[in-house]
Amino acid sequence: MLAIVNWQTPEQPSATPALVADLEPPIDLNLEAAMLTAPLEEELEALQSDLKKAEEKVRRDIGL
Repeated sequence: MLAIVNWQTPEQPSATPALVADLEPPIDLNLEAAMLTAPLEEELEALQSDLKKAEEKVRRDIGL
């Protein structure tokens, strides 16, 4: 039997941890980026609707 023993103790932090909010200023949200995604969401909804209609047509055509 072979046993490996770790005699080293973990290092203790030298200072108390600081909160991330204390280290950096708050994030400035870019409203323009959020507004640019709205047309993409509308396009996704339109594509999903078209896909659903096509699926229903195929189901009707094959008699399901």
